[in-house]
Amino acid sequence: MKLTTSLVAIAATLSALATPTHAAEPAEAPAVFNVKAKNLSPEDCAFDIGNEQWYQSNLYRGKIHVAGLDGSSFSVSIPQISSDQPFDTPYQLAGLSLNNRTAPTRLYAVAKDEKAFRFKSSDPTQSVSKLGPNRFVAYDLPLTTKSQPAWSIRLDRVQDRLKKKLGGKNRPFGPVDSVQDSKGNSYVVFALGAPAIAKISPSGEAVQAWAWETPKSSRAPRVGYTGLAYDADSNRLIAYGGPRVLTMFDLSSATPSKPIAVKIEGDLSVSDLTSAEKINLVPSTDDTGSRLLATNAPNVYSFRSTSTSNPWSTVSFKSYSRNKFNSNGLTTVCEANFRNANGTRERQIYGQGAYFGEGAYSSRTEWPMYELPARLLTA
Repeated sequence: MKLTTSLVAIAATLSALATPTHAAEPAEAPAVFNVKAKNLSPEDCAFDIGNEQWYQSNLYRGKIHVAGLDGSSFSVSIPQISSDQPFDTPYQLAGLSLNNRTAPTRLYAVAKDEKAFRFKSSDPTQSVSKLGPNRFVAYDLPLTTKSQPAWSIRLDRVQDRLKKKLGGKNRPFGPVDSVQDSKGNSYVVFALGAPAIAKISPSGEAVQAWAWETPKSSRAPRVGYTGLAYDADSNRLIAYGGPRVLTMFDLSSATPSKPIAVKIEGDLSVSDLTSAEKINLVPSTDDTGSRLLATNAPNVYSFRSTSTSNPWSTVSFKSYSRNKFNSNGLTTVCEANFRNANGTRERQIYGQGAYFGEGAYSSRTEWPMYELPARLLTA
C-alpha cells in the first residue's frame, strides 16, 4: 500500500514537471511586454486576436515564433527554410501576415535570400546577391510545433517575369512583406531591385507579376516597397517606401495594379525613409477610421486617410519616437488586446525591433515590445 501510494505521488510529480507552467495574462497592458526566447531577432509580427498569440518572424533562423499573452511560447520550423543555426539556410524570414484580422484561418510568411541585404563594401548601394532564393509559405491555423505548410512556393519565376516587364534592366528581389485581400489573394512586395508586387492565388498555384515601376535610381539600397497593407473597407492596397512614402492601389478600379501616389499633408519626404520597414493597418480607437502604422527607425508614423470620396488618396500623419528605438532596429508595430483591471479588453499597439546591431549570434534572451501612445490611434 505504501509502495502504491509512493508510485502515485512520484507519477503526479513527474506529470507536473512535464506540464509547462505559464504566467497568467497581466491584469492590464504592460508598458513593456518582454518576449522571452533565444536567438529570436523578430523582423515582423502578426497578432491573432482569437487565440491571443503573437506570431513573430525569427529572422536569422527562419522560424515562426509563437508567443502567448500569458508568457507561453514555442517555435515552428519551416521545411527548406528553418535552421537551428544562422547561415545554415540560404533564407531569412522577413514578413508575416494573417488572412483576417479578427478570425484568421491562415498565416503567411515571406522568406528572402539571406545575402540580399548584405551590401558590397566597394559600393554600399549594391547587394552582394541579386539572384538568391526567395519563398512564400502558407500555414493553416492554429499552429503547433508539428505544423506543416499548406503550401510553399519559390518566387524566382515571378521575379524573372517582373524583370521582363521592366525591360530586362531591373530585377526585383529581397521580398520583405505580404498581405491578403478579402478574396484570399496574397500580395508580396520586393524591397530591392525595383518597386514591384507579386500576386498569389489562395491555393498558391497561380503566381502573377502584378505591379511594377521603374526605380527612380539604381544607386540607392532600397528602391522597392518595404511594407504593404490592405484596407478591406475601401478594397485598397497601400505600399510603403520605395519611390515615394505611400503608394495606393485601388483593387475595385479597372486598373487595380496601377500605382497611385498618395498625397501626404505635412512635411515628410522619401529622403526621410532611410530605414523604412513594415506597415500595418489598425482600426482607430475613436471610430475615426483605420490607421496605417509604419516604422522608420527610430520613428513610428500613423497615417490617416483624409478623403472620404477617394480613401487613401490623401493622408495626414502623426509621429512618435523614443530612445529605445535608436538601438532596437525598430521594424514593426504589433497589435495586442490585454485585459484591463476591470476585466474588459482594449487594444494596444507596440513597437518592436530585431536588434540588427547585435547580429545573428546575439545572446539576447528577451525581445521587448514597447507600448506606443494611444494618440496614434485617435484623431
